[in-house]
Amino acid sequence: MASITATATALGGNGQEMEGDTPIGVARELGLSMDHVEIYVNEEPGTQGQQLHDGDIVSFQPAKVSSGISPVTIIFRD
Repeated sequence: MASITATATALGGNGQEMEGDTPIGVARELGLSMDHVEIYVNEEPGTQGQQLHDGDIVSFQPAKVSSGISPVTIIFRD
């Protein structure tokens, strides 16, 4: 396991030293929901399954909403 620093808004933005192999594993360890969350590893966009290395900084940030309109499917019938 890699020794990493994890930060999240849910943690008050403070870094927490811990060990983890992937961002999803770190999120589970911290009890964080991955709904509407963007992952960054060393300030670059990351993925849930990305392999972590010693010294990595993993950040969980709220996903930005691009609009207040949800996608809708409209079906026209004759």
